[in-house]
Amino acid sequence: MKKNLLLILILAFGKLEFAQTAVDFTAPDCSGTSHNLFTELNAGKIIVLVWVMPCGTCISDAKAGYDAAQSFATSNPGRVIYWLVDDIGNSTCSTVSSWANTNGIVTNNITVFSNSGNKIDEANYGGSAMPHVLVLGGMNHRVYYNKRNGNNDGAAITSAIDQVIASGIVAPNGEKENPIEIYPNPAKDKITLIGLNDFTIYHAIEIYDVFGKEIHAIKPSNKYQLRGALEISLPPSIPSGNYMLRIKNETESYNLRFMIVD
Repeated sequence: MKKNLLLILILAFGKLEFAQTAVDFTAPDCSGTSHNLFTELNAGKIIVLVWVMPCGTCISDAKAGYDAAQSFATSNPGRVIYWLVDDIGNSTCSTVSSWANTNGIVTNNITVFSNSGNKIDEANYGGSAMPHVLVLGGMNHRVYYNKRNGNNDGAAITSAIDQVIASGIVAPNGEKENPIEIYPNPAKDKITLIGLNDFTIYHAIEIYDVFGKEIHAIKPSNKYQLRGALEISLPPSIPSGNYMLRIKNETESYNLRFMIVD
């Protein structure tokens, strides 16, 4: 790790793999309720979205996503939701629901879509290859997990959900999500601040330990306006552990938790 802090404005942020964003849609579920993806994400929901045919080879992956979502029912009640979607909209609601219940995916805990008209288009995420699991979250509508054609790992899906939760710390008023996210989290020698909208940093970016002691401050010589991302190299003097990063614009202060690992 370099001793000097390096601030790099990543102009081409949108092209990086981790910056993939979801594609909005509005579609009715099998109960007739209409869902808009971005509205749900903006409300703080974390969505595990799974396309199935349904098919026998889809069972283990779909169940892995279901179990991962359900594991947050106590710690984050009502926040992590599971959407089960027919791949191209050629299966009825009863067919998809029956398949799910038969295979341990309890439909009264999830939302099922017949996907009529293919409104929830798998082609937006690499194309059709059953089964296909996504984890979507944040007000920047980010894709945290995207794996097709089997081999979906329940632990990896759970880890992706944890990432959404870790990066979506609320502002001090406790009511709204940060306009900034930290990636990666946990981090090693650098972090990237991801700006969801134009965000101008007027003051120092401060790093605190778990006891509330300021251990480092990054004082930009000029104000920075985030339209993409700001990469920060961490000094080697900071040991592994949990930290809080505080970032301020002209009127508000936001706190983001993150972890440093060796």
